[in-house]
Amino acid sequence: MKVTNDMMHPEIRSIGKVIRGGGIRFKNENSFFRVQKLLNATRDILRPKDLQWKNYTTLSSHNEQLRFAVAKSKQPESNVVGLLWIHGGGYGVGTPEQDSPFVRKLINATNCVAVLPDYRLSIDEPYPAALEDCYDTLIWMKEHAKELGIRTDQIFVGGDSAGGGLAAAVTLLARDRGEVNIAFQMPLFLMLDDRMITSSSQNNDAPVWDSQANRVAWQMYLGKKSSVKRYI
Repeated sequence: MKVTNDMMHPEIRSIGKVIRGGGIRFKNENSFFRVQKLLNATRDILRPKDLQWKNYTTLSSHNEQLRFAVAKSKQPESNVVGLLWIHGGGYGVGTPEQDSPFVRKLINATNCVAVLPDYRLSIDEPYPAALEDCYDTLIWMKEHAKELGIRTDQIFVGGDSAGGGLAAAVTLLARDRGEVNIAFQMPLFLMLDDRMITSSSQNNDAPVWDSQANRVAWQMYLGKKSSVKRYI
């Protein structure tokens, strides 16, 4: 599906043209490494100043380093919804801080407490590293519910793009393992199907995320388990 400039929403049409003219393009693994380097450099800038934000590092149940952030209102309430929010980035790039606009809106609307996994990216470790990190963060949420001020019967899971795919996967894993009852899931424009058989995934030349980016990302994340052909 060819994506013309006229097909873009007027509010993003200009930036779309700029990106097409030489901005961010995910053509190969090296592109992912370069973008992640830029994102890491912007963490402090993107961290919301109008929220309480704390970064954690602990050990997971698999004895792996587990990183995540906790965001809440500067005037938090107790006994509120706990939200596991998972950032996007094609499974290969991204930081919790980049999704602070989503988190801010949700916290302002509901005064929930958000926990954001800083999961291992496919540029470092492929599947199932990201999924296990997100699930282990969910377990940490449940075990520290009192400290966080959240209800264990009101744990929500959400995310955008690859984060939406991980939200769906975490919800299924929680169902299968029976350790956490998830009350609600909210995956947004989720990256879910690696087969690239839909019209939107084929011959798509949209700015930033096109068919080539999608193919590379799935191959990096799933490796030999991926359905897509090895990219060039």
